[in-house]
Amino acid sequence: MKKNIVILGPLGQDGKLLSSILDKDNYNVFGVCKENTNSERIKFHEENFNTKIFCIDLVSYEKTKELLDSISPDIIVNFCGITNVFNPWEDTDLTFKQNCTIPLNIMEYISKNNKDIFFFQSSSSLMYGRSEKNHINHLSNFSPIYPYGITKLYTHNFLNEYRKNFNMKCSSGIFFNHE
Repeated sequence: MKKNIVILGPLGQDGKLLSSILDKDNYNVFGVCKENTNSERIKFHEENFNTKIFCIDLVSYEKTKELLDSISPDIIVNFCGITNVFNPWEDTDLTFKQNCTIPLNIMEYISKNNKDIFFFQSSSSLMYGRSEKNHINHLSNFSPIYPYGITKLYTHNFLNEYRKNFNMKCSSGIFFNHE
């Protein structure tokens, strides 16, 4: 039986990569983009990656719940997020909403509706901030310095607490630069 996988941020680098390697015989792939996403990009992705794309505001818990109820996902992967490398302090409210509220809505949905859903949250090496060490590993201290890293750490910590307190199947992968 095919599993339903939902990819938040399917048009970005990581979303495209995951969409391209999933065995379509084993997965029904659904993507979720921002409401104002370019329709040509969506059409291209749907046709080339056999993915059904939805455009909704995931900051709204009600819209998130409605969509996930209609899909009945087995797996949710969150690659969406917002950062501004040129002016990281430009819109901290938007950064918080995208990087914190959306994953919290997903975790709330899972905790209330189906704890068998596996949730993967992409985190960031920017949670470590400026490390004085030459090497960062799982024992390194977190010390984010920009809103993006701060919000990713916030979500990383919440995910750990949801996993412990609600016995959820969720994991956070800390991504480093991977061009």
